Parts: sequence; C-alpha cells; structure tokens
Amino acid sequence: MKLRDIIPFLATAVLLAMAFPSASLWPLAYIALVPLLLWLRGKGYRDAFVGGMAAGAVFYGITFAWFASLTYWVGGIVLAGVALLVILFAAFWGVIAVGTRFFERSLSGSIVFAFPSMWVLMEYVHNHIFTGFGWGSVGYTQWNNLAVAQLASVGSVYAVSFYIVLINVLVYEIIARIRTSKLAATAGGAIIILAVAVPLWGKMRMQEPDLSSSLRIGVIQPNFSLDVKWSAEYSEHMLRTQERMTERVAAEGAELVVWPESAIYYALVDEIERVGDIARTNDVYLLIGSEHYDENARSPDEMRYYNSAFLINPEGRILGRYDKRHLAPFGEYVPLGQVLGFIGKVVPRISDFSPGARNTVFEIEGRKFTVLICFENSFPHLVRGSARLGSDFLVQVTNDGWFGQTAQPKQDLAIAVFRAIENGATLVRGTNTGISCFIDPWGRISSIVRASWGATVFVRGIAVETISTVAHDTFYKAYGDVWVAGCGVLAAVALGMCAYRRSNVRGSAADSGTTEERSSHDSNAGPRTKKRSRKQ
Repeated sequence: MKLRDIIPFLATAVLLAMAFPSASLWPLAYIALVPLLLWLRGKGYRDAFVGGMAAGAVFYGITFAWFASLTYWVGGIVLAGVALLVILFAAFWGVIAVGTRFFERSLSGSIVFAFPSMWVLMEYVHNHIFTGFGWGSVGYTQWNNLAVAQLASVGSVYAVSFYIVLINVLVYEIIARIRTSKLAATAGGAIIILAVAVPLWGKMRMQEPDLSSSLRIGVIQPNFSLDVKWSAEYSEHMLRTQERMTERVAAEGAELVVWPESAIYYALVDEIERVGDIARTNDVYLLIGSEHYDENARSPDEMRYYNSAFLINPEGRILGRYDKRHLAPFGEYVPLGQVLGFIGKVVPRISDFSPGARNTVFEIEGRKFTVLICFENSFPHLVRGSARLGSDFLVQVTNDGWFGQTAQPKQDLAIAVFRAIENGATLVRGTNTGISCFIDPWGRISSIVRASWGATVFVRGIAVETISTVAHDTFYKAYGDVWVAGCGVLAAVALGMCAYRRSNVRGSAADSGTTEERSSHDSNAGPRTKKRSRKQ
C-alpha cells in the first residue's frame, strides 16, 4: 500500500479522535470522514474493506488508549481484550466502506442518506453486541456544543451522529462533484441550512431549570487511590475522611449527600451502624456505593456479590438498594465463565459480581430518582428505562480512578451530558477521583469539583447545588430508538433502489446485446428470407 493510500486513513482517524475528549475539538468531527470518503472513490470492495478497517483501527486505538492504564491493575491480559475490541469495531468500519462503494456504484448520490444511516446502525450494534460497549459514538464529540447536542432529546446520541455524518457526506459531495456546479451548489446549500437550522432550534429549546420543585444535593469526591480502597488497614481512614466531607456539605444545607461507587471497604451491611450514625448526626440522606452480598446464601457456593448503591435516611435506616445490572466485562465479571473462567484465577483483581435483577426507584420526600453505577451511563436504552420509571432526576456514582490521567474521565463526563439531554432530567455525578459535577436537563455542567489550580481529576473536594427535580418530556424518552429504526428504513430503501437500478442496468445491457445479436443474425440471413418470401 502506497503512502498516498495511508494518509487518508490516518487523516480520518486522527481528525475524528481529536474531536473527542480530551482534545474536544468538536468542529473537526464535521470533516473528519471526508478524506476516507474521497479515497474510497473508484476502489474495489476488497480495498474498501481494508481501508475502512485500517481507519477504524487507528481511530479506536487512539480513542480507547486509556484502556492501557488498566494493565497496572489487572495485568497485560487487558491488552488482548482491547485488541479484540478494536479489531471487532474496526471491522464494522470496513463493512460500511464496502456498503459505501456499493451505493456509489449503483446509484449516484445514494450515499447522502445511506452512509449516515449505516453509521447509526453500526453505533447501535456497538451498544448491543455481546455485552455492549457504548463508547466512541461520533455524536459524543458535541458534548460541549450544546445547541447541536439537543438533537439527543429526539433520537439519543444517534441523532447527533447522523447529523455529523450527513454533513461529512455533503462536504464530500461538494468536493467530488465540484465540476458539476449544480450538484455541488445543492450540497453546499444543504450544509448551510443544516448548520443554521439545527443549532438555532437547539438554542431555542434550552431553558432555565424549573426550581418549583428542587432538592439541595452535595457530592463528595474523596480521591482515594485504588491501593487505599483495596486495603483493609485504610478502611477507617476512608470512613473518617468521607464523614468529615459529609459534615462540610451538610453545613451548606445539603439534604442528600452522594458518596461515590465503592465508597467503603467493607460491605455496607457490615458498616451500617457507623454509616447510620453519620446520617443521623448530620440529618441528611446518604447515597452510598458499596459492595453487597447475599445474606441468605445457604453455602459459600450459593453466595452472590453485587456492586450496589444504598439510600440511607436521616434516621440511619436503609431505604433501598440498587444492584448494578450491566457489569463491566473482565472488570466485574468474566464473560463466558465456563470457557474463560481461568482468567479470574490468573488475574485476582477481576471481581466476580452478579448482575442485579431489577431497577430501583429511590424517593426522598416525594422526589424520585434512579441510580447509574459506573459505565451503565454509556447505554442510552438502559438509562431511558430508568428515567421512564418516573425519575425526577438521575444520579451516577462511579470510580474512574482505574484510568489515571487519561481521556477516560472526560469521555465519561461527555457521555453523561447526553443522558441528561435525552431524558430531560438533571444528572448528578458523584465520583471517587473526578469528574464530579451537576448536569442540567439541557446538558449544562455546573459546580465541578475543582482544585485551586484548575485540575478536576485526582483532587479531593465537595460540591453543593440546589437542583431542579422537574423532569421534562422528550421524544426520545417517550418513543425510544425510533430514530435508529428510521435509519434502518432509509438504508433498506436505498438498498432497494440500488438493487432495482442495477437490475435495470443489467436488463438493458442484456436487451441491447440481444438486439445487436438479432441484427447481426438478420443481416446474415436476409437473402435466404427473401427467397422464402418469393416461394410463398
């Protein structure tokens, strides 16, 4: 493969990766796919697949580079898992590249809607295939371009991805058809309309939070290293630190105090007296992330462990528990345990949690909320299901300390912005090492826990804010993934049109060939025909 073939792959991958956090150069997302689309012109299916897969591999390799930080905690085996993930996701890029060539060959201009539709379907599959992995959707690049991000209220992050990819295709059409001024002008006009209409609609949609129903919430970010969190000798230090931080937010009027995921070393049921005293002393509700185990197990073999969140009232009693339903593969459990179970023995820091069976709606004096633990927030359908239970707001508790000073915490925050917009609800983030903050129903971030020098990750601090507990209706919350279904219909229609066009072309070619053959035959048989006519 020549250098001129490699440059488009690298350009697309690097430009798109730079649009994501932590660089967050979101305008690059609107042109990032153009180099690859231009390169695909005139390529065969095999070259298209290889080129698309190469671009995807570089993009995911850059975007998911933070996975490498896990090797310190769980060993080098994580690199094998990441490599498989990158290859699988990159293969989807290859398939889309092949599809693009098919549409281009079959019906000029058909990729304008076919390519964005295929892209959305790919991202949807990413979220559902095997255990699902929601990271890397192109729409997340617009987390700090809130006017456009409002599209998520209609069709989740997939609608934003469609918008971005559509503009990429239109830019490509302008360049590819520059000599056909009418077509290029049409594509240019479409870009102008989209670039003006969508942000204008988004800005008009954004409002000020409705504080007619509100709750004052405090989040604590204790910033414990994983070495401390996993050490029994530091268990008392962890509790004392979070107790003092709770006193600080309670003094600022917090009614609910959010502790992060895995906030205490021991299971909460073993520490309930101590934690209950903290709630009673400060007269607050506590939401605490903690391990939980099945107290009714009849034998060690029947024992089940859960990654959970508990709500404790100001009297020190547990009001409810939520067990994480979507566990992180190779972090909280080993998938295909009968085949890959040996990994848990080789890498002891891989937990053996069981998934929760149901959602839980917590309630504080009539205000309801549901909890997301760790990367559960990366699944739009799962969060929507929680919001539809009548949640007035959402809370995410997480511990991103695994990933060090990488892009992962910022990418996690970007994803949370979309969950708030999709469901029209305030989202509160309580994290161990950052980024803890509040996100309003339109994606605006406030009260970030921040050090005096500006750092938001690996700093200790608190944040207190009065949030709106008035959730707004959104199209996405009401109707779910209708946008994705629409993309499926668009792709199917484009495919049908292309198939019809190709069959007509083949039919015309066959008819033309038959006519020429008959003409030649008639020319040769002409004299004999005349003789037969005279006999008649």
